[in-house]
Amino acid sequence: MKRYFLTVLTLIFISLNTIGQTHFIGIQGGLNRANFYSKDIYDHPYWHLNTQYPRLGFSGGLNYEYHFPDKYYMGVDVLYEQLGNNYPWFSTDQNGIPIGEPIWEKWYFDFLSLPVKFGISIDKKVKLFANIGLCPSFLLQAYNIDPQFNNDGQFTGDEVYSRTKVSPRFDLGGVVEAGVSYTVLEDFSIFSSFRYRKGIIPYRADKTLYDSIKMHHFALNCSIGVRFRLISN
Repeated sequence: MKRYFLTVLTLIFISLNTIGQTHFIGIQGGLNRANFYSKDIYDHPYWHLNTQYPRLGFSGGLNYEYHFPDKYYMGVDVLYEQLGNNYPWFSTDQNGIPIGEPIWEKWYFDFLSLPVKFGISIDKKVKLFANIGLCPSFLLQAYNIDPQFNNDGQFTGDEVYSRTKVSPRFDLGGVVEAGVSYTVLEDFSIFSSFRYRKGIIPYRADKTLYDSIKMHHFALNCSIGVRFRLISN
């Protein structure tokens, strides 16, 4: 974990020594509406419906930006993100058609994400901004919450199974983001943003199995935060 933070600190150190830029640091937090897609599962007609059941989780952390003399900027965030999926188990009739209320199985993944972004902004008191970038993510923990049944098929409760050891430690996604910020004081602003991330490389459900299910994480995030100007060269 230390090497991940050292990477971020190195990026910040390099940027602070770049002339002709304005530097900002901030804190943000918000809601992730996360899901994943796997052709290995969801091409089956019964499972296809499950792509509609996201995990609602937290996303938050620190952000850093340095702005060039014109309207362009680069930045890096350090975010704790909750990703994953929920999908239902149904009782079925004699024809195999789901009936009754669903019982949920949950696949949850918590990541440390380091999105690196390049963007453009309109530098006014009310500022519009947009950016695009790559989002490397490092697994913190992964677990399933599975429904349990007795011999009669009756639901008896949930059980939590850790998947941290068998889940890949790394995921890579692409991000696009847009938002608005408002300058309250000369060196202080508040902002709100919407961000979409989608996995670029397949993420294996179990790295120990050759034929493991492959998936792609994706999430829509809404965040609010504050930002402070550090240095103006």
